[in-house]
Formats: sequence, C-alpha cells, structure tokens
Amino acid sequence: MKKGLILLIATLFILLLSAESVNSQAGEYGFQFLKFNFSPALSAQAGTGGFYNASASVIMQDPAAALNIKAKSVHFSQMQLNHFDANVYSVAWRNSGLNSSLGLFFSSLDYGKLEERLDNGTLVGEFHPMDINMGFNYAQRLTSNQLAGITVHGLFTKIHTESALGMSVDFGYIWQTPLQNTNVFANLKNLGFTSKMKNERIDIPYSFEFGANYFKQMNSDMKLNVEAKALKHEDNDDAKYNLGGQIALYDILSLRAGYRINYDIESYTLGLGINWNRFDIDYSYIPIDLDNLGDTHYIGLTYYY
Repeated sequence: MKKGLILLIATLFILLLSAESVNSQAGEYGFQFLKFNFSPALSAQAGTGGFYNASASVIMQDPAAALNIKAKSVHFSQMQLNHFDANVYSVAWRNSGLNSSLGLFFSSLDYGKLEERLDNGTLVGEFHPMDINMGFNYAQRLTSNQLAGITVHGLFTKIHTESALGMSVDFGYIWQTPLQNTNVFANLKNLGFTSKMKNERIDIPYSFEFGANYFKQMNSDMKLNVEAKALKHEDNDDAKYNLGGQIALYDILSLRAGYRINYDIESYTLGLGINWNRFDIDYSYIPIDLDNLGDTHYIGLTYYY
C-alpha cells in the first residue's frame, strides 16, 4: 500500500512538470467547461461537499470522494445558464464500496443557436457551438486512512465549423486524519492534450486543489458538514477559495450554502436537497454579479438501488 502511495505521488509530480512544460509553449486556453461543477448538490455549496454526498454526480468533481459512502446510484441533472442562454445536461452512474469505487459519466453543454455577424454587424447566419465531456472514475483505498482516485475525461468541443477532441486526467488524494471526522484532500485536475483547431492546438488549463472537510453528528436528527478549499487554475494568476456546508435534517431535508472568494462574477450559492424513498432531488441557485446576466439554476435527480 505504501509503495502504491509513493507511486501515486511521484506520478502526480511528473505529470505536473509535464503539464508546465507543455503550457510554457501554449497558445490559447480552451475547454473552459471543465471548470464547471456538474453536481447541483455540490454547486449549492460553492463546489464543496463531495466527500459527504452519495450521488453519482460526485465522481465528475472529486476523484477519490466516492469511497467515503457506500452507494449505488444513477444521477441526471440539468443546468440553465441564463447568462449564456445555454443548458448543461449530465448523466452519471456510481457503484461505491468502502475499499473501491467505479463510476461512469456523460455531460454536454449546449449553447443553442448563436447569430453570426460581420464586423459591421450584418447578420450572415447562425452557428451551434457545443461541448461534450464523458469518461470514468476509479477510486481505491490505499491504507485504512488514505484514499486515491483517478478520473479520465474524453472531450469534444465545437465552435462554428471547427472542432477539436481531447483527453484529460484528474488525480485525487484524501487523508482521513487522526482528528475525528476531519479529512485533508488534494486534487490535480485537467492534465491532458487536445487535437488542433484551425491549425492551432488548444491548451487545457490544469488546476490544483487543496482543502479540508469536517463532519459532525449534532444529534439524532441533525448532521453538519463543512468544507474549505483553495484552487489555482493555470490560465489565471489569482488563487480562488471556496467555502461551503450542509445541514441535513431527519435524513429528509438538506440545506446548503457556500461562498466563493476571488471570483469575477460569482459569490454566494444556495440550495437544498430532498430525500424521498430511493430518490434525491437537488437544487442549487448561483447568482451572477454582473448587469444584464441572468442567474444560474441547477436541478438534479438521483436514484439509489
């Protein structure tokens, strides 16, 4: 197990150096949809909370988090991006034990039909851009308190008549610390490559995340989990910080909130989850702090079997 952990850390280090080498000769960064959070439950907590959520949507965001809760689930969600007049659709499947976890996912971002105009404003037609992200997640318990995971993404993007394919990999590590119900985690995400678009290769902005989460059973009817993390994207000089939490009441209702620090147009997030029989219904609301841009609404349904 220790050899496996050392190998994982060495691999992360080598891939980080490789990515830095590639991006030193970078053109323009693309595939920005990889920065989206495809889970309504996590979006409501500013992109946090994956370690304490049994939905299959978690596998798209946190490579190792699915190992914490034993669950078999199928998830579907839809996000309305009013500020882009676009929709995001996601489907995910998860089969998680306490020692290993496997998951599959597919998501698409449909921007709808956009007008094509000349420099003088003359309308000459329409085009239909779109992005697709599909792949799998695998997580494994390395030791009694150390977890690791990998997520592989197959990517497709289309802008006007040009398109590109790509592949990226996320690595995740979680340490369940000696402090009761407290975990420290690190994720290295979006390491990959793409085909050329208009004779120029588009670079994928890799990112690094580091944070901690905490869980407390308040009483027989109330549970609390909170998380804080810092993240840095390669195509942005400024580090960002996410804070989020959830209060679960009677195993029926979950109230969620979060706050994003150092983001351009996003700040607080809100949402809730309702558990009924074998179903979870999740909703998140993300205000956009910019005039003439609508807010984002995200709803999802998870079935446990």
